[in-house]
Amino acid sequence: GLHDAEMVRLDTDNKLSPTLCNSFFLIRQEEKIGGLVYLLREIIPNPQGVLVFVATRHHAEFVVSILKHNNLN
Repeated sequence: GLHDAEMVRLDTDNKLSPTLCNSFFLIRQEEKIGGLVYLLREIIPNPQGVLVFVATRHHAEFVVSILKHNNLN
């Protein structure tokens, strides 16, 4: 369903940043928003370098409104 999609490969031709860190958290559905806000406020030292994946544009707009409400850019 994507228009003008591009394939991005992360292999030997494209090196990942040595400072890149990824994490996976298993969290209950009802605690996801609170968990995200907690991580951005308390755990992640540099929140301007965070990438959050969501399922739809509606979800993205919802997360943005929650983050703005909590004074997180």
